[in-house]
Amino acid sequence: MIISIFGQPGSGKTTLSNLWKEMREDYFQIDGDELRDITPGTGYDENGRIQNITNANAIATYLNHQDKNVIMSLVNPFRCLRVGLKNHNPDKVFSVYLTADRDTKREFHYDKFETPKMHEHAFHTDTTYSTPKETFHEVFESFLLCRIAKLQS
Repeated sequence: MIISIFGQPGSGKTTLSNLWKEMREDYFQIDGDELRDITPGTGYDENGRIQNITNANAIATYLNHQDKNVIMSLVNPFRCLRVGLKNHNPDKVFSVYLTADRDTKREFHYDKFETPKMHEHAFHTDTTYSTPKETFHEVFESFLLCRIAKLQS
């Protein structure tokens, strides 16, 4: 299973990913900033972002195909790369789109961010007024309901 958390900088992606990893130690964690630190050619321009997300998607797909659970936290502003991850891992990706109306890290926001469309089936939550633990419980509850619905279908 792959949990893909995405959104603009400062929305709580890494915080949520860290909480998920604390609560569910069986998940391998991929953080976009940490991955960028160890892979060349993955700056913050469009091509660097595409390369970083492509690398993260490849690692997540490999681990998923080895029956490992993965949690990813990346800005991931490109719809085609989010959809591509799902296409390579059918019924194995739970997408979480975080937003926040805070000024935190606003200078790092990606102007061409493609918000998810309905067909992406991304769970959306605004973290502006929620604590990290409240956000975690909201996302985890949605994840469980989604898993139950898939088991019943």
